[in-house]
Amino acid sequence: MTERSAFGKWLLEELSKRRWSMREFARRCEVSESTISRIVSGKRNPSSELCRRMAQVLQLPPERIFREAGLLPEAPEDSPGIKEALYLFRQLPEDERRRVLLIMRTLLEEQEQLSVASG
Repeated sequence: MTERSAFGKWLLEELSKRRWSMREFARRCEVSESTISRIVSGKRNPSSELCRRMAQVLQLPPERIFREAGLLPEAPEDSPGIKEALYLFRQLPEDERRRVLLIMRTLLEEQEQLSVASG
C-alpha cells in the first residue's frame, strides 16, 4: 500500500467516524469532491494548504494530517515520563497550564544562563 492510499484509507475512517460523505468533507474543505476522491484513491497528494484545511475541518492538529499524508516522518515515541507529564498537564485548568509553562520557561532560561556562565 502506498503512502497515499494509506492516507486515503485513514481519511475515509475519519470521515466515517463523523458520518460525513466525501462530498460533505469536500464542501467543508472548500474543494471539489473529485479532489478528495483523487486523494482517497491515491491518485493525488494533498497540498500543504489542503492539509491545513483538513486539519481545521477535522479538528485535528495539522501535524497529524501531515504525518498521515506522509509529508512528515513518524513522530518518535514519547518516553513514559513525557506521556505522564502530558497527561497531568491536560488535567489542569487553563490558568494553571499557563503557570506551568511559565515555570518551565523560567527553568530553561536559568539552565541556559548556567550553561553560558560555565562554558
